[in-house]
Amino acid sequence: MSIAILAWGSLIWNPRGLPISGKWQQDGPVLPIEFSRISDNGRLTLVIDERYGVDVSTCYALSPRSTLGEAVADLQEREGCPAENIGFVEMATRRVSPRAAERHPATCERIKTWAAEKGFDAVVWTALGRRFKDRINVPLSPAAAVRSLQGLPAPQQESALEYIRNAPPEVLTPVRTAAIFAGGLHDQPNVVRLTP
Repeated sequence: MSIAILAWGSLIWNPRGLPISGKWQQDGPVLPIEFSRISDNGRLTLVIDERYGVDVSTCYALSPRSTLGEAVADLQEREGCPAENIGFVEMATRRVSPRAAERHPATCERIKTWAAEKGFDAVVWTALGRRFKDRINVPLSPAAAVRSLQGLPAPQQESALEYIRNAPPEVLTPVRTAAIFAGGLHDQPNVVRLTP
């Protein structure tokens, strides 16, 4: 079984033991991505977001596993989340992860189309939902995202900015752009510093 793992954020630069075959390839599907999830440590993290996300070229790597269940378990372990938060499509059965279908149905269709074009039997990805307003009771906007980063204590802010800095250059979303301009670094998209 040929299984692709999709990535657009920290999986690429910090796989933390996620088993992959070969290297990350840059011709993954174009998906709506944004820094619209606040993690438990205050970082803004990238998720598929059909409301606020912008189309971004993603990456993929091959899983060394021979079953979809094993590939899901690998990604679940790396992400430290319940299995229900791992999205998948299985091409032979047209089966789709229920949580992914609920959170981003149009994206699931894009991924199926891409998988068919590439000849993959299955695809897995992290299917966490946006969690911005739920955490700070303010709707997501670039300005609100920058304010949330500026309000973090220094060590947490540095960790949050490292995540934004390390995102692939093609992940130039409205939130990332706002963070770059807030730091006065218009010509340096991979370097983000914020001044209060």
